[in-house]
Amino acid sequence: MAEYVYALFGEWAVKGQVWTAGMPTVEGANREWFGAGGLDHLSTRFPDMKADMYMAIGVMDPAAKARGNRNVVAQPLLIVDDIGTKIDPKKWDALFAVGMPQPTAKIETSPGNQTWIWSLAGDAKDPQRWVDLACVRAWLVDMGLTDDVMDVARYVRLPGGWNSKKKYCAGNGGQPVGVSLVDWNECRSELGGTRVNLDDIGWALMGTSKWVAREFPATAGGRSQANSAALGGMLGAGALVRSADLSKPDALMKLAEAIGMGLVQIRPGVVEAPCPNIAAHGDRAETGFAFLGEGLMHCNHASCQELSTRDFRGMMEAEFDRQAAAAVGGEIEGCRTGIGFLARASFPVEDAAVIEVVTAPMTAKAVARIEKEDAERGKRKRAAHLIAAQFMEEKGMVPFLDPKGGVWVWVEGRLRNIKTTAGFRPLLGWLSQHGLDITGAARNNLIETLEGRAATQPMRDVFFRVANGGSGSAPEIYVNLMDDAGRAVVIDGKGWRIVPVAELPLPLAHRDGGLPLPPPVSAKDGLSFMDRLERHIPLTAIVAKNNPKDLGVQQRAILFTFIVAQFARNGAVAHLLLAGEQGGGKTTMARRLNGLTDPDVGAVQSRLPTEPTAIFAMVSQLSNFVLDNTSGVRAEQADTLCVLATGSAHATRKLYTDGERSLSSALCSVIFTSVLDDGITRRADLQDRILTLTTSPLEKNRRKSEGELNAAWAADLPHLLADLFDLLSVGLRSVDSVRGAQNLGLLPPPPRFADVAQLAEAAAWLGLGWPMGLLTTALNAARADAAEGQLSDNPAAFRLRALLLAQPGGFWRGSYDELERAIAFVEGGPAWGPHRGRVRDAIARVKGPLRDLWGITHQEVGRTKHARIQEFRIAADAEKKSEKG
Repeated sequence: MAEYVYALFGEWAVKGQVWTAGMPTVEGANREWFGAGGLDHLSTRFPDMKADMYMAIGVMDPAAKARGNRNVVAQPLLIVDDIGTKIDPKKWDALFAVGMPQPTAKIETSPGNQTWIWSLAGDAKDPQRWVDLACVRAWLVDMGLTDDVMDVARYVRLPGGWNSKKKYCAGNGGQPVGVSLVDWNECRSELGGTRVNLDDIGWALMGTSKWVAREFPATAGGRSQANSAALGGMLGAGALVRSADLSKPDALMKLAEAIGMGLVQIRPGVVEAPCPNIAAHGDRAETGFAFLGEGLMHCNHASCQELSTRDFRGMMEAEFDRQAAAAVGGEIEGCRTGIGFLARASFPVEDAAVIEVVTAPMTAKAVARIEKEDAERGKRKRAAHLIAAQFMEEKGMVPFLDPKGGVWVWVEGRLRNIKTTAGFRPLLGWLSQHGLDITGAARNNLIETLEGRAATQPMRDVFFRVANGGSGSAPEIYVNLMDDAGRAVVIDGKGWRIVPVAELPLPLAHRDGGLPLPPPVSAKDGLSFMDRLERHIPLTAIVAKNNPKDLGVQQRAILFTFIVAQFARNGAVAHLLLAGEQGGGKTTMARRLNGLTDPDVGAVQSRLPTEPTAIFAMVSQLSNFVLDNTSGVRAEQADTLCVLATGSAHATRKLYTDGERSLSSALCSVIFTSVLDDGITRRADLQDRILTLTTSPLEKNRRKSEGELNAAWAADLPHLLADLFDLLSVGLRSVDSVRGAQNLGLLPPPPRFADVAQLAEAAAWLGLGWPMGLLTTALNAARADAAEGQLSDNPAAFRLRALLLAQPGGFWRGSYDELERAIAFVEGGPAWGPHRGRVRDAIARVKGPLRDLWGITHQEVGRTKHARIQEFRIAADAEKKSEKG
C-alpha cells in the first residue's frame, strides 16, 4: 500500500501531505473514523490492514487542520469512479480506441466496481491547470463516464484494505471483501515510468486539440463552475460552517437517536445517519444524509434534492409518533409526540403539559437559518431530473417494477425498461421532443427517482411475445405483434381482434431483436390451417385418416400441439425434435415454426451454453428458439432444458451485490434439428419432454431457391396467423368440454403437458374437423412408441426387466447396491457406455414408462441400519403384452 501511494504522490507522501483515513467497519455500532494524517498514522493504527482504508486525492497544505477543498495545494491525480456498476466500461472502450491514455491504476473497491486513477504529468500546483482539470472532470460527469462527485479533497479507497459494507459482506460469508489493485501502469520516473499528459486526456475526451478553450458543459450549469472555483481553492467565502457535534447533540439529533437512526460523527461538524426519506432511495442504500449543526439537515441523494430541513424534520416527527403509538404506554422517553420531544429537548422543563403544547422547539437562530434555506430553495432552479419525472407523472406515465428488478414505463405506446440502455434511450428522446434534455448525472438521477416512485406501485410480471389472461371461464391469449405501430392481438372464445398493445390488461413489451409478426388477414379461400402450413413444412402423407397410429396423423398431431404450446403458456410446454437425414429441410422447417410463433433475429443458434445462468439469460424473453444441427445434450444442459419446459425458476447469488438470490425463470420451447433419428439424449426425463417429428428427404424436383421459399412464406404468413387465431379461439371456447370428457373417462388422458394438449384437442376437434379424441390418442401413441424406445435403450431398465422375468413370482427385494450387483450378471441388452452412472438414477428417470409400458412397479418397503430396501414387481402378463405389442 505504501509503495502504491508513494508512486502516485512522490515527495508529498513522504512529507505527510497525503491524508489517509481508516475504520474497522463502515456500518454499525463499531463505526469509527480514524483520519487526519499520512501513511504512518494509518499503518500504526491498522498494521494488519484489516480496515476500510482511504486516501485523499488532493495534496493538503502542511499546516491544514482539516481535510477540505480550501486546504488543497496540489492536484496530481484524475479520478473516475463506479466503473462496472453504474458506469458501463464499454463507454470507456470507445475512448481508449481513439487514444485516451490507459489509467495508471485500477482498484476494485467492491465486486464488479472499480475506481480508476490517472497520475498526471506537469505542475500539479498550477491554478490554471486546476481549471483545465475541472473542465475535464465536468465533461466526464456530463458524458456519464463517472460519478458526479467532483470534490478535489475526496477520499478514495486504498488497495490492500477491505470493504465492510453489509451488502458485500452478506455475499461473502459475512466477511468484508478485499479492495485490490487489479491493474497498474508504472508512473514513477525513477523506475522508468511516465505520468499521463492531461492534454492527451482532454483531446480524446472532447475530440479537439483546442479542448482547453472549451466551456464547461451547459448541463453542468452552476455546479461545474462552482467546482472549478473549488479547485482553485476559492471556496472560503460564504462556505457553510458545519457545527454538528454528537457529543453535544442538538434537539434534532436527540430526536434522531430516540427513533433509532444510528448517528455517527464522520468528521468535525458533520454527523451522518440513515436518511428519513430512505424509502425513496430505490435500491441504492447509500444515504448521503447528515446533520450539519444549528438545526440543519441535508441529503445528497437524487430523490431528496427537493427536500429541506423542514421536510426531514416532519418525517422524523411522524416516525416518532408512529413508534410512540406502538410503544408500551403510548410514549417514548415520556413524550407522546415528536414535536413534544423536540420541545423538551430544546427547552428543559419538567411540566409535561407544557412540553406537549410547545410548538417551536428550535432556537431563533435555527429558525432563521431554515427560513433562509427555504428562501434560497425557492430561488433555485429545480433539478432537471425532477422536472422530467413530474412531467412524466402529469402525462400518466407511471413506472412500475417487475420481479427481476426492471423499471418499466410506457413510452409512446411501447413498454420500456429504463434500467437498460435500449429502454432508457427512447425515454430520453421523448423527453427531448418535449423540450427536456436530460444529460450527464441527471440521467442517473432520473433513473433513481423513477425507481423510487416505481417502488410505490404494485409489482407486475412483464411479458414479451405472448401472455395468457382473462378468467377461468373466459380465458384470453394476448399476442404482441412487435410492429412499429405497437399492435397486439387479443384472442378469446368469441374470436380475435387487433388492439394497441398499451391497451392490453397485461404488460407486453418489445424486446431487442424481436421481429414483427404481420397483422393477421383471413384468406377465405377454403384452405385449412394445416393444408396451408404443409405448403412450407412437408409432412408424411396420411394413409389411414382416423387411425391414431398412422404416421401422418401422428406428425400432424405433434406439429399442431407444438404450435398451440407457443400460445398457451399456463402450463408445461414441449420441446420439438426435427430429425432426419441431410437434405430433409429441417432447418427451414424450424425457421418457419419460429417465424409463425415468435420470430427473432437470433432465433437460430448453433450451440447451447453449459451454464444454466447463461441459458436462462439467452431465452428469458423468448417463447422458442432453434438449436440447429444438434448432436447431443450434456447432462447439465438436460436438467436446464427440463426446467425450461415447465417454467420453473433457477436461483443463483446476485452478482456484485449483497448476496441476495437472483431468480431466473423462463418458459421456452427448443426446436432441435438433428440427423440422429434415435434422439439427441439418453436422459429419460428430457426425452419425455420432447416431441419427435422425423422428416423425409426432399425430392430433387421439389427443391426451390431460398428467395422463392421466403416469398411464398411471406405471402401465406398473414393468412396462417388468421387461421391459427381462429383455431385458438375455437379451442378456448370448447376446452372445458374436452376436460370434462377426460374427467369422465370418455377421452384418453392427456400427456404430461396437459393444458396444451387439451387446448390442441379442442381446436383440432371443432376447428380442424378431427374426430374427438384423435389428436390426444395420436399423441399418446407417438409418445408410447418413443417411451418404448427409451426403455429398450436404457441398460439399467432392460436388465431390471430381465431380472424380474427370471425371478419366481416376478419380484425382487434388496438395496440399490445389491440390485446393481444382481443386474451386472444379466447378459445381452444395450451396452452401459463410458459414463455408466448410478443404477438408482437411471431407473428413477424411467419409473413412469416402466410402470405404464412394462408393468414394473416399485416401492420402498423398509430400511436397515445401512441401507433402504426396495421392492420391484413385474405384472404377470407383462411378457405376453410385450410380445403381443
